[in-house]
Amino acid sequence: MDTVALNFEKRKTFDTGRLLRSVFTNHRMLMILGCLFIGIVSIYDTYLVVIEPNILAMEKNPICTRLIKMDPDSLSYFIAGKMAGTLVVISVLSLIHHLRYSGTLVVTGGVVAFQAMLLIYLHLSDPRIGGLPNFALLFQG
Repeated sequence: MDTVALNFEKRKTFDTGRLLRSVFTNHRMLMILGCLFIGIVSIYDTYLVVIEPNILAMEKNPICTRLIKMDPDSLSYFIAGKMAGTLVVISVLSLIHHLRYSGTLVVTGGVVAFQAMLLIYLHLSDPRIGGLPNFALLFQG
């Protein structure tokens, strides 16, 4: 009589810990995620400028203010300048990664950290988006 061998081994399941370890040890994946985050925050910032009717009173960056004043109706100079600046940053980060510069992840991490702080500031300083109305007072000098 034939016997059936039962396999009680642990089944292979999706292991998120293993996935996260592989992502954080893979420099290329970190660069892609960092550049993607930088681009998304830049798009969100541009979107907030486009929907705000009184942007000149709220804009903190003097270069952006000058670009907005050049074409206040359609904001074409501002949007083109914002797009060009973001593309330059992502291109430089990609170039230094391609050249295998040893500090690539540190530089990318710094830019990502700055963008994360910008995202927090943008979100919390506007009470219409669900932020705190007095958060902007922390940054007034």
